Amino acid sequence: MFENLSYSLFEYFDKMPFIVSYVAGLLSFLSPCVLPLVPIYFFYITGISAKELKEKELTSKERIKIFVNSLLFIAGFGFVFILIGAASAKLIGNIFAYRWVNVLLAAIIILFGLNVAGILKFKFM
Repeated sequence: MFENLSYSLFEYFDKMPFIVSYVAGLLSFLSPCVLPLVPIYFFYITGISAKELKEKELTSKERIKIFVNSLLFIAGFGFVFILIGAASAKLIGNIFAYRWVNVLLAAIIILFGLNVAGILKFKFM
């Protein structure tokens, strides 16, 4: 059952890698641990507080500055995560090709989930 699911997901990714990556990135952006950071990023990029934004109309120069700052912020984030991914791929190599690694990691994730759910309690956590 899961082999067919993983095969179909790989098939979709082979056909539409950019769309699948975009949707995955969008879903991770909308996750509960990232979404509260959006206002902080917004105020960091713009340099304008929410009160100032409500009270005044932005000039075209300020809008251009915010747009350029946003592009540079996104480029910086993208560059850092690309470097982290490339370094991880170089260090780890093709370790995930082994089935036992996938099973072991899946078991660890399931145990962590059971711990968070309160079904199992680990003292070291």
